[in-house]
Amino acid sequence: MTPDQLGESLERHRWWTLGRADGKRANFTFANLENTDLARRDLRGAQLTGARMRGCRLAGSNLAGAELFVADLAQADVRGANLTGCRLTGARLRGANFSDTDLSGADLREGALGPDELGARVRRADLTGAVLHRAVLTNANLSHAILRNADLSGAVLLNTVFTHARLNGANLTKARVAGASFRHADLIGATLGECDMTVADLTDSRVSKLARTNERFGFVA
Repeated sequence: MTPDQLGESLERHRWWTLGRADGKRANFTFANLENTDLARRDLRGAQLTGARMRGCRLAGSNLAGAELFVADLAQADVRGANLTGCRLTGARLRGANFSDTDLSGADLREGALGPDELGARVRRADLTGAVLHRAVLTNANLSHAILRNADLSGAVLLNTVFTHARLNGANLTKARVAGASFRHADLIGATLGECDMTVADLTDSRVSKLARTNERFGFVA
């Protein structure tokens, strides 16, 4: 995709969000957008299935309701963006920066492309080393997601689903986890300082012995 084609697609998408008859929803399915500057863009409802967005700059952009199924956002800058209600199933998010991003209601479960596309290989949402400092993930679904060494410090995780997620080495310091489900999740090595895990569901989860010992106090060191 040339810069002119990208610019035209973005402009027509903006018209689409405004309800103009000459507008058209952006379709970047499997497009190569690596290292593209899309900061502060209105990409609400954009089609980005399988898009290659590694290193993409999306800070401050509005991607509410966007389709990011199995997209590659590794090392992307998504700080302060709006990703509410986004479909991120099977997305690659390793090392991406989601600080202050709103991911309320986002779907980050595992996903797979169909046999008519790239085969039916199931892929877990991979947020290894991702920065989600102060991110809002209220009601988001991260079942089976990989969050090893992710920074979730100060994140709002109200009613967030982490069933079967891998959170080894993740930092949940001061995270708000009321109503969150960590059923069958692996939290071995996670940092849980000032995180009240008594208000979360830890059924059959794997937590370090120290965390289990302090859990009843609502302060896990």
